[in-house]
Amino acid sequence: MPKRDFKEISSRGVHAYFKQTPSGYRSYSANSHAPGESDSVKNNPKYRNARVFGVPTSICADGEVYMDAHFKLGAKKTISPRMHYFDAAAIDGKIYVGYIGRHLPSPQTN
Repeated sequence: MPKRDFKEISSRGVHAYFKQTPSGYRSYSANSHAPGESDSVKNNPKYRNARVFGVPTSICADGEVYMDAHFKLGAKKTISPRMHYFDAAAIDGKIYVGYIGRHLPSPQTN
C-alpha cells in the first residue's frame, strides 16, 4: 500500500485503522479494543468522571477530555488492565493516552 494511503487511513483514527489495517502493518484484535463505553458508564457521573484525563489545551481548552475509547490489555481476575486514550488523529495526528492500569469503576466492577 502506498504511504499516502496509509496516512489517509491512520489520520481517520484508531478504529478506522483497525477496520482497514493496511497490508504489512500490525493490527490489534477488534475484541480487545472498545471505541467507546456503554451508556451506563457514559451517563453516570461517577463512572464518567473516572475517565476524564489531561490533554494539551490545543486539543481542549479545559486541558482534559473524557476518554471512553480503550484497549483491553488482559483479564487478570478483578484487575483486567485497560489503556484509555483520546484519538486526536484528525486534529493533530496524535493519540493521547490518559490511563494505563486496573479496570476503572463501572456497573460490572462495583
